[in-house]
Amino acid sequence: RVAKGEWRDYAIDMSGGAAMFSIFRSSYELPLYSIVKHASARQIDFVLMSRGQKLRQERSLGALLTYLDARSLSLVR
Repeated sequence: RVAKGEWRDYAIDMSGGAAMFSIFRSSYELPLYSIVKHASARQIDFVLMSRGQKLRQERSLGALLTYLDARSLSLVR
């Protein structure tokens, strides 16, 4: 998606037991997608967010990335 010009910037944040990788169309906008890793004493969950909405939650990062790749995501201008 970077080569197509859909994703142009990213950020990595850590806060309160969670790590977040965010993908931006432009560094001046809110992230298009964020992948959040929540770790507790019993399990690790990965959550895909888009514009404040939870799209999907998985136990593995691979499953979440497969879901993200399988979606027909297109840039709306």
